[in-house]
Amino acid sequence: GADPPHKVSARDALLERASSALIGGAVNQILWIVLPPLLAAGVLVTLFQLWFSRRLQIRVRAITAAIDRLNGGDLSGRLPDHYRDEIGHLARMINQFIAQLESVFREVHSAAERTRDAAEGISRSIGSVTDSAKVQTEKFFHVSSAVEQMGASIHDTASNAGSAAQRADGALDMVMRGNDEGKLTISALGR
Repeated sequence: GADPPHKVSARDALLERASSALIGGAVNQILWIVLPPLLAAGVLVTLFQLWFSRRLQIRVRAITAAIDRLNGGDLSGRLPDHYRDEIGHLARMINQFIAQLESVFREVHSAAERTRDAAEGISRSIGSVTDSAKVQTEKFFHVSSAVEQMGASIHDTASNAGSAAQRADGALDMVMRGNDEGKLTISALGR
């Protein structure tokens, strides 16, 4: 005999319970085999992410500190560029740009100093010429008053010397203004 379809025999119930127990045991065994490595992998991934995040924060802080120094006008600072990744490459490129900019600023400063020195030299030379012209004018007027009988010719010569002195004074005034402008330019470039 076959059992009717709606009745479950005791043997079938026992087999079903035994199968369930076997399946449950296999599932537990599989969970114990799979779950610890998954948990370990999760812990490793989390630890790696924490390490990477910390490392990235340290690098970003170092870059930010270097940028703050640059922003303050200190072009001698450089970004940390010893890493062989994209951030390191970017830092090396920025450092090259800063070095070129620093070189340009040095050249401009040097040129401004040379210009100032040249303007001061010209000013001294013109001052010397003016002083010499004044001395010559004074001597000429002294000789002119002593030899008044040579009237007409000496008078013309004295008049010309006076005009030369005025032109020299005008030139000195122009140089002094130029010197002042040069000093203002040097001061502005120095800032």
